[in-house]
Amino acid sequence: MTSTDDRYQHWPFPISEEERQIPEQAQKLDFLQDAYSDGFQSYRAVCGLDNYCAYSESRGGYILQRGRKNRWEFLLHEGDEICFSVLVTSFKVAGAAVRAWLNGRTREEILEDVKEYQISPPWTNSKNR
Repeated sequence: MTSTDDRYQHWPFPISEEERQIPEQAQKLDFLQDAYSDGFQSYRAVCGLDNYCAYSESRGGYILQRGRKNRWEFLLHEGDEICFSVLVTSFKVAGAAVRAWLNGRTREEILEDVKEYQISPPWTNSKNR
């Protein structure tokens, strides 16, 4: 993926004051800006998906909207290997998890940080097996 790929907007990119005033949008822009300020590449999808990403040379993380409002999956990878993903109730929590991963935190530390926001997917519920 290159910065000229028209499916993505790599941070920094121009934003309107109106976009910044929408609280949900401001959280997403803050994630992109904070990851960039930490020294990582960050972008958002612009092809109708509400997806965000930040990455370094060795680690990366995606934040993907899943279904209803306030349902986000963060997916963390190292190199080409997906390490784990978690569904949470907050974009801000997902963004903090991705940034923690990029800054070297472990899987166990991140899972501990997000446990009160974690959502179990319906296929993991024993009643649905």
